[in-house]
Amino acid sequence: AGQDVLAVTEDIPLLRDGLGIPVPPGVAANFTDLIDQPVQALVLRWARSHGPFELQTLAARYGLGEAVIAAAAQQLVGPGTLVAGTFTEERDEHRAGTDQYCHSRVLALVKRRSLAALRKEVEPIEQVAFARFLPEWQGIGSGARGTDALLSVLEQLAGYPMPASMIETVILPARIIDYAPAMLDQLTSSGEVSWLGDGAIGESDGWLRFILPGMEPPPPRADPATFAGRQLLERMAPGGAWFFDALLAEGEEGSSTSARAGYTAALWDLVWSGHITADTLAPVRAQTAGGAIKHPRKPVSRLHTSHLHTSRLAAARLSRPRGGTRLSSPTTAGRWGRVTRTSQSASNRFTGDLFAQLDRYGVLTRGSVLTEDSQGGFGAAYRALSALEESGQCRRGYFIEGLGAAQFALTGAVDRLRAHLTDRTHLQKADNAGPATLVLAACDPANPYGAALPWPEREGHRPGRKAGALVVLVDGALALYVERGGKTLLSFGAEQAVLSPAAAALAGSVSAGMLGKVTIERADGGHVFAAVAVSEALQQAGFRMTPQGLRLRPAG
Repeated sequence: AGQDVLAVTEDIPLLRDGLGIPVPPGVAANFTDLIDQPVQALVLRWARSHGPFELQTLAARYGLGEAVIAAAAQQLVGPGTLVAGTFTEERDEHRAGTDQYCHSRVLALVKRRSLAALRKEVEPIEQVAFARFLPEWQGIGSGARGTDALLSVLEQLAGYPMPASMIETVILPARIIDYAPAMLDQLTSSGEVSWLGDGAIGESDGWLRFILPGMEPPPPRADPATFAGRQLLERMAPGGAWFFDALLAEGEEGSSTSARAGYTAALWDLVWSGHITADTLAPVRAQTAGGAIKHPRKPVSRLHTSHLHTSRLAAARLSRPRGGTRLSSPTTAGRWGRVTRTSQSASNRFTGDLFAQLDRYGVLTRGSVLTEDSQGGFGAAYRALSALEESGQCRRGYFIEGLGAAQFALTGAVDRLRAHLTDRTHLQKADNAGPATLVLAACDPANPYGAALPWPEREGHRPGRKAGALVVLVDGALALYVERGGKTLLSFGAEQAVLSPAAAALAGSVSAGMLGKVTIERADGGHVFAAVAVSEALQQAGFRMTPQGLRLRPAG
């Protein structure tokens, strides 16, 4: 391009054949071999030692036409040596529509160094700060209302197994302040949400997952264990929705009371193993009515109990159809059908599950993946998440102290984590009313303990993410753990500044009817009265002393 430059002697043939530069005097005359594709070699030389570049930059450097440089660059794009695209934001306005080029190895180096820089942007937060972040990320205490908000909540919880007895009493009311069962029935009957059993818990409870349209349900947990169960599946094989009595009407096996009971048991075996579902959650509510978590009920005066019972019997006789037609019991009500599964590949299902987990937790750790019981364990998830990071769909870094560097987060979650690191004033209640307290199901995904975070160290009995158990968090720290049934309690820390608000929050949940009547008999491995600090905090919160322990009844 008419400029004096310095060049190594070995490049004389390349410059001669590519740019037409005469060999300078005094250079050895043994450079007689011709260079194949010299312009392409010059473009490759430039690409190896520079970042993203435009064709006009290279054309101006060597004094060649852009068309000549473009032809050489396209020859290198074909085999993947160069990558064409838009890599930088600083572009001239008149060149905004042109491509940039970058050597594939240089681009990989840029990506690695950019990801390393991004990982260093966020200082890791302490574990208790993550325990404050996660409920906020999942909308706990956000004041959300209405069916639309419920649908958004179910989108975040989709695919996560939850105890059926706690979904409508603890898990959903913690997110939707005006939650009512009719809201969920509206979504299931309209097909916007469906539910799927994922294993029984005792005789009257089980794990439940919510599935959204487009999601692939997990495979059934087991084949039908009884002949009655296989018969019911065969009768549902044509598809469609079936009333339970219509299924029995296909044969004569369900004519007796004992046979009907056997088919009802077989129906629920199919439900909990993930073979069938219904268009409403009403039978699940009836099935789990005997569980530890109760729906609040309005009290009925004892003076009117006998009259009410007689009136109900009379109404039932008048409403019962004649001619021997059976009425479905509450546990078999609704329309039943087989769960539809497609031929979606395992890799697509796995990737979809990882995206759902990232959306659910914001920051995905080894403990969270293992809690989700992901296929292939954390090793398979780590490889898939690393690929997502390479494509810019998530970020890997050391976000939470003590959990290693194998943590993956959404970009929005990283920004929220940074806010928790720099500004914690929003974590306290308004007007300095005290620390924020939450009562959650122990297996709620918003409870990080036992999943992303380890349970606090203690001697003797240890907590677990069990169905029916509750945890009470005070400003993110685990304060109380209540076993299923409410008879056993564990405390973490003896400070009244923590125990008092935790006990008050637990009492508020009991008064709201979540647990029914609660009598705490044991605390921290001994009788509740021996745990003086816990006993005093509970009594101040409204629990009353009885010979068995500390008792509290629902309000009303």
